[in-house]
Amino acid sequence: MSQSGAPISGRIFRIVDDQLAEERGTKASLETRASDVIKTSGTLTTLFLAIGAITGAARVHLEWWSVAAFTTAVLVFAVSACVAISVASPRAYEELNIGNLRGIMSPEIFAESEYTAGPKLTKPYLDMIQAARAANRKKANRLLVAIGFEVAGVVLAAAAAVSTLISSATAH
Repeated sequence: MSQSGAPISGRIFRIVDDQLAEERGTKASLETRASDVIKTSGTLTTLFLAIGAITGAARVHLEWWSVAAFTTAVLVFAVSACVAISVASPRAYEELNIGNLRGIMSPEIFAESEYTAGPKLTKPYLDMIQAARAANRKKANRLLVAIGFEVAGVVLAAAAAVSTLISSATAH
């Protein structure tokens, strides 16, 4: 027992449980953000393809650099969406398996003191937290890459739009 009267193991398990909940929340947040990147990239890709179809049908002349920038923007948005899909793809975290459960439920552990049994009981949970953090780190890094591609696509599209406007204004 601790000075507060609560068993130390109970407090430790609450901390471990809070950490697991935090990592699961982080995973959900990353996957939601990735879903937003997928939607945005998909919408912008569709928009640019529609603009391309309209300008082609209307026989609007675009300078080669505008065509190249719009085309590159569409490809960059596609890459962004693909990377974001890898973030949003559902992957379960490492959870307790039967071996872990048998280990922490063994009669020997219950015969041990709280101070001896505590570390043995928490180890599988700490392993889960470590694996969840590693998975979240990978997801976060991929999400940053996806967002970077999306920003690059926006910049390319904006540059293409501006150059098209400038060339249209100077042609007339």
